[in-house]
Amino acid sequence: MPPRRVYVDLSTAFAERNRIPHGTTRVERKLIEALAKLGRDNIFFARFDIRNRQFVSMSSAEALATATTVPVADARRQARASTITHPFRARLLELEVWVRRNVRDPIRRVRGWLIRKSGLTPDIFEPGSVLLLAGELQRQDFGQLMALRRRLDLRLVFVFYDLLGTLSNNDPRALDPNATNIPGTEFILREGALVLPISHYSETELRNHAAKRGMSLMPVQTIRLGHLIDDVQDIGSVAGLTAGQFVLSVGDVTHRKNHKLLTDIWSALAGERGTSLIPLVIAGRISTDGQPLAAAIAADAVASKAITILSDVDDVKLNWLYRNCRFTLFPSFCEGFGLPVAESLAFGKPCIASNATSIPEASQGVALHLDPHDASAWRSAIEEFLDDDAALARLQQDIAMRFRPVSWNQTAEDALLAISGTT
Repeated sequence: MPPRRVYVDLSTAFAERNRIPHGTTRVERKLIEALAKLGRDNIFFARFDIRNRQFVSMSSAEALATATTVPVADARRQARASTITHPFRARLLELEVWVRRNVRDPIRRVRGWLIRKSGLTPDIFEPGSVLLLAGELQRQDFGQLMALRRRLDLRLVFVFYDLLGTLSNNDPRALDPNATNIPGTEFILREGALVLPISHYSETELRNHAAKRGMSLMPVQTIRLGHLIDDVQDIGSVAGLTAGQFVLSVGDVTHRKNHKLLTDIWSALAGERGTSLIPLVIAGRISTDGQPLAAAIAADAVASKAITILSDVDDVKLNWLYRNCRFTLFPSFCEGFGLPVAESLAFGKPCIASNATSIPEASQGVALHLDPHDASAWRSAIEEFLDDDAALARLQQDIAMRFRPVSWNQTAEDALLAISGTT
């Protein structure tokens, strides 16, 4: 029996192709790139066309181009004064949402229905095939996915990141088999044929949530998450930084990532050590709830000299930052994996990381893990890493002996093996 056709969804990656990727979009792009390079006869690519409300085919070359497009500067990554609370601005946003939901989206749905009914653009999926969805489920095509699953027996396979979006048990949408305005986790539980969590922690969280719902869970197979960044050309320097003379924290500037713990420590150390303190570099987008922290750093004469936020870091710059930092920090409260921890260790760089959720799993137990609420412990460890070259060298030797890097090709093989074995 020939293997099932596996269609790889590019919807999010295609929509974000010219933007600098953050954690989950980086995972999606790297997995697409690895699958496109495999060149297997049963792997196909598709994306959801929002305008026509249907899926369209893409070639392997188009998929590879989508996954490897060099991004341009992303305005969303720049620090800016927040205007969301201004009454006039808030009313405009409400009007925009109303027009989108009540005018634009219904027109698109009707247009897509007419196109499908015309028969001019038939379904691209072979009945009984697999659709692998590797991106975050912040999408506009839940209704189409449901219809395809029921009409063509399309097997939906989801890469599962974390349990951040769920419904309460008394929410009527949780019991409505036709509801499409539900969080991604709920959609996965209801419609998935196979789920591929990126960590055993995320798998456990998903199983626990399904048990609370009283739902029988579809097959679940945790996959290894790649974390190797391609070796790229030498770019000399980033933001005027000196190799070995900065500390790096990678992740979006948002409350969940707990950067305030680090900036408070660095501000205090800068007041005590003055110009002898090497800078803290935070590489990541500045989210809406991160704007106040970014603004506070910029307004503080001491902190602004000791802390740098780089919001436009692509893989070329990220490679340089990892390769040339002294060590890395990752104090997040909650993660589905903790990609920056694994990336740091893959570059041989010691990491002080949170002990919360999946993060120790990402480090394979090699990072120094601390309570993300214990500022005193973090400061003590940071000062040791700053001052003790011998201790840092011992940690680097430990990483070389114990940490086992995972390639994105291994992630792709894990996904395909799970699909072949369970769908």
